[in-house]
Amino acid sequence: MAGTPPEEKGEKTRKGESKGGRGERKMEKKVSLIVPVYNGENYLKDCVDSILGQTLREIEILLVDDGSKDRTPQLCDAYAAADERVRVIHQENRGLGMARNAGLDAAEGIYVTFVDSDDYISGEMCEKMYQAAEQYQADMVLAGLCQEGGSLFSGETVDEVCCFPREEIFDGEQGRQRLMFGIIGAEPWEDQDSRYNFSACKNLYRTGLIQTFGLRFFSERKVISEDVIFLLDVVSHVQKAVGIPGAFYHYRRNTSSITRTYREGLFEQFLQLERMIEERVKEYLPEQDVVRCTDRLLQARARVALASEVQYGLAKGAGFFQTRGQMRRITGNERLRRTLRRYPYWKLPKKQALFAFAMRYRLSLLQYLLIYLRERGR
Repeated sequence: MAGTPPEEKGEKTRKGESKGGRGERKMEKKVSLIVPVYNGENYLKDCVDSILGQTLREIEILLVDDGSKDRTPQLCDAYAAADERVRVIHQENRGLGMARNAGLDAAEGIYVTFVDSDDYISGEMCEKMYQAAEQYQADMVLAGLCQEGGSLFSGETVDEVCCFPREEIFDGEQGRQRLMFGIIGAEPWEDQDSRYNFSACKNLYRTGLIQTFGLRFFSERKVISEDVIFLLDVVSHVQKAVGIPGAFYHYRRNTSSITRTYREGLFEQFLQLERMIEERVKEYLPEQDVVRCTDRLLQARARVALASEVQYGLAKGAGFFQTRGQMRRITGNERLRRTLRRYPYWKLPKKQALFAFAMRYRLSLLQYLLIYLRERGR
């Protein structure tokens, strides 16, 4: 199974690393928290303070300054000077995925997790997940997350998304299949498009497993939603994983974040992602399961791509007729047409079902109105 992206092998140079000034650290590092930061001065304090306040004290915090142009480098260095658990890696701007990889290269904890600099975590996150990993001797621990801010189909604030109502063990081949299916997608009647969510940030991973198999992130500049590829690569090697109740990771829907920035050809990038996913999971999942989970994935990603086109048009002052061509290009894609013809979209949650109906029959005006009204907060 895939490990380090071929085009990124050997790129391990760093401009410099600064550490806390209290001499050699002797404390055992149970969890390494990797925080990529690019121009993050507005949110960095909330993020790092939430990590420093963890009830589990035996942690290290790797702040990877990815060529920031604001006050981020100075803020990171100040944290390192104030707390010996903080280390800072300064590097030229290479993107989120490569910043996470720089953190993985430097991580010394028994386990590792990721926190994006505009998010924050609950105080007990590391302790709860570390205890679960040790109790079950798990290579991976999953939990839920809290979303802050609006999204097109799920309201202004959604708490405790993709949570486990009770501890759930993923062991053996069937456990791996169940976990892979739930990372990629969900059954039509489930609320979320991904049962366990794409995010790599809300989980804990055994560092030894990641290093043994050379698992790294692709660059998001080359592969959109690089998190899911990393997750699938990890799951292909885990012997045991455990899901635990609770939502410890707080994800901010930030209008300046990568996921909200307009990208030309977004849907085509989603198609490339789907092909990479299929290539990874067909070795482990029955063919009908591959179809079921990737079909939901694709129609959900089409929804995101259409919303992106409408939002971009609205921001430029364009109306429906100026945006319709791009919308029809997406809904006319043959791979999507095939998915919508066979997918039981009427079983989806109501808003998603209505939008899938509009895509199935290429009702561009209805799609536009649904997105427009949601953007206007109605």
